[in-house]
Amino acid sequence: MGFLGLFSRPKKQAQPDAAARDWCREHPEAVERDWYREHPRDAAYFSGLFAQAAPDCQIASRVPAEALNPAAEPGCVPVDFLFVRQERPVLAVLLVEQNTYRRRAIRDAERAVEQAGVPCLRFFADMANKPEYVVPRIREALGTPSVPG
Repeated sequence: MGFLGLFSRPKKQAQPDAAARDWCREHPEAVERDWYREHPRDAAYFSGLFAQAAPDCQIASRVPAEALNPAAEPGCVPVDFLFVRQERPVLAVLLVEQNTYRRRAIRDAERAVEQAGVPCLRFFADMANKPEYVVPRIREALGTPSVPG
C-alpha cells in the first residue's frame, strides 16, 4: 500500500452528545470551522488549479498532520491538499483566511509538516487567487518549470 492508501478508508465521525453540542453553541470561538462546508466552491476551484499546476502528482485532501509527522501537536488542522510524487509527499497546502492564519492550530500544522521535510504553502481563501498567481507558486514550490500559457 502506498502513502495515499493510508487515506482511502473513510473514518467514522464521532457524534457529539447533547452537552458537547450545547458547549459548542455557547463557545463558537473555540470550535474549528469546517472550511470545506463553508467554501465548497473554493475547495473545488483550488483542486482544479492544483491538478493543472502539478499533473505529475497525486493530490490528497484533508490529510491529518500526524500522518506526516507523528510528533504533531494534537490540535493541528489537517493539511488541505497534499501533493504526492512517486509515493512521497512533496508539498502541503493550507487554505486559510486572513483572520485565522495566525491561529495556533494552523501554525502547529505548518510546523509539523515542515519538520517532516515537506514544504508548506498557505493560500488565503478570501483573496482572489487567480490562476496566474496560484499555478506558478505551486510549480515553483515543486521545482517544476513554468509552462508558457
